[in-house]
Amino acid sequence: MLNDTDILQYLNQALNEEDLSSAIRRILYVPEAWCEIHNNEFLTLALEKIDRAGWSPATLASLAIGQSSLSSALDTLSSEQESRISNLIDLNADTENKSLVDIALLSITLMRIAADEGLDGLTEAIFENTNFWASALCCAWPYLEFGQEIIDALIREGSQATIGLVTQILHSNMDVPSAVQILSDCDPNLIRKVLISLNHMQEDELFLALSESVNEELHPITANNQQDPGDLSEQAIILAAAGNAAGAQEIVSQAWDRTTLISAQVADRLADIARMDDDPVLEVEARKQALQLKLTPRRRAELAK
Repeated sequence: MLNDTDILQYLNQALNEEDLSSAIRRILYVPEAWCEIHNNEFLTLALEKIDRAGWSPATLASLAIGQSSLSSALDTLSSEQESRISNLIDLNADTENKSLVDIALLSITLMRIAADEGLDGLTEAIFENTNFWASALCCAWPYLEFGQEIIDALIREGSQATIGLVTQILHSNMDVPSAVQILSDCDPNLIRKVLISLNHMQEDELFLALSESVNEELHPITANNQQDPGDLSEQAIILAAAGNAAGAQEIVSQAWDRTTLISAQVADRLADIARMDDDPVLEVEARKQALQLKLTPRRRAELAK
């Protein structure tokens, strides 16, 4: 088995610096593909068969099952390969170590589901076990007719797992400018969701590039002092993405004030409970905490009792 340094040396001989960086970045987003190219025999075959612009997890997955593309394998799998698909589906466990061959077979399965059941059938399967299908969808996505609709559906579902899968799909198939183009075509409400998630996931490069692309379309919702601090902080992210740094700072300040107020109120309730439980030590400490968080005449009077 090759190590990472060996792989870089081999690829450096075949690719220029820009193509090498892009290839490594795409492949790393599908762990099974990265693992497979550590196999000396497979890497040698890949270097012979793949041109410099074609290095991607989808291309490697095709090569792993001896096909020129995944679409050409839709109706040509062997009985052994069909049986392996059945076993993988029956297990349906993302904890099992899967090979790149397995990922290729699962990719073909997703393509078949898409052809037979359309977008609804495909998303239903993915939502049932997002982690299980993640790498396979990254490889199948370039072959699917409704690629944009899949991205929209994953974002609309709204979980960190599905939006994380969106970034995995895009990074494993294209560069950041192309990913921004895909995301920019989404509804503005979906773009807001993506920006918030990208910020949480520390996807700084994609976050900044998407922010710059869509900042005039975001139109952040005006905040008010009754909103949840988490909602306020998310609005601050959108304001910053829209280029309104001053507005973002104001919203963060509101979120801080709201958080402080809630914390002081919690300390008040703790002190009230301590008084009912006849625990003067805890009551005094809670009163002090409430007073430090939010000074009011009532809190000062309660502490002085």
